[in-house]
Amino acid sequence: MHLGSWFIDISALRFVNSLSDKVHSSPPTIEKISGLFQDFYVRAESHIATHISALASRINRDASPLRSRGSRGGLQQKLSNRDAQDDAEKVAPGRQMLTASEVAEKRKTRKFLANNRIALEEAVERRACESIYDKIFQHKASLDEVRDEKLRSKTAALLLVGITLKDLGIDIDITAIDEERQREADDDIYAARERLMEMNNERYPLGKLQCLAAAHKAIVDALTKLLPSSSSADEILPALIYALVTCPPEGINIISNLLFIQRFRSAGKV
Repeated sequence: MHLGSWFIDISALRFVNSLSDKVHSSPPTIEKISGLFQDFYVRAESHIATHISALASRINRDASPLRSRGSRGGLQQKLSNRDAQDDAEKVAPGRQMLTASEVAEKRKTRKFLANNRIALEEAVERRACESIYDKIFQHKASLDEVRDEKLRSKTAALLLVGITLKDLGIDIDITAIDEERQREADDDIYAARERLMEMNNERYPLGKLQCLAAAHKAIVDALTKLLPSSSSADEILPALIYALVTCPPEGINIISNLLFIQRFRSAGKV
């Protein structure tokens, strides 16, 4: 695609550089910076949408290779295909009806363009965030790091005292669970902890969100083994809290990570 990495690099670089412009009477707050990021996302998505729309129009204007290679009697064969007639797109009077192959190709192209639009939007967001991640994560004017430290102190105290799923309101009959299922559930809880800690390693919103989603899935998998007769919907949050509390307290920045997602993930994608 013509836009590709060039647009991603240039637009993200220009935006990031604009944050250093001497246009503020005082250093911008993290909320102000978040708002600037959101405005940038809107502009970038608009440019990308225009580019994708132009590509789609160009493709629609192009003559179909299948049509140009049509052989004698080919039209009769196409018209005899009832499925192709039923599935064909409407066209202006005087133009030939699309064949089944052409319809499928157009659908494939539309899907390809839609996927590329999303990929470009995600790439712009990632490049902008990663390029100044150290300056916007746990921003010096925010209380993110202080809040994380308070949470770490609380979870460390709970871990020292000892806490179980039952303490968080999840009633599990251990006697009804065989050793293999218990071991598999423990592995899932461990995986959830790993995913929560891996959020620290990701330097863009979607990466952190994907870790959180993976932790959620691991929790659901564990509950499915521990509570096979329950939908476990009401137990997901307590189990997620349990996974967080039993994580090694050092290095866990769950509040900062969640606030980073909230501030710098495109509002239309959260």
